[in-house]
Amino acid sequence: MPDRILGPNDECRCHLGLWLERQKTKYSIPSKIDRLHHELHQMLRDAHSLSLNSEDADSIGRRLMALNEQLMAQLYQWIRDRG
Repeated sequence: MPDRILGPNDECRCHLGLWLERQKTKYSIPSKIDRLHHELHQMLRDAHSLSLNSEDADSIGRRLMALNEQLMAQLYQWIRDRG
């Protein structure tokens, strides 16, 4: 795992978190983006602490990918709407 992913408040220190923090000086960040970002980090922390068999790992991997896709879609929409 890269640095700034699994720590207790790493959603504030990861690359996306830092970028979002800079955006907050100019724009209001939609709460759904913030929620999805925090949820993604929490899911990664939870998964990292488990001993997973391959089936569980595949399931969690699919859930992580789906959550990440939701986050990216929300970010894309927000950026596009800002013009």
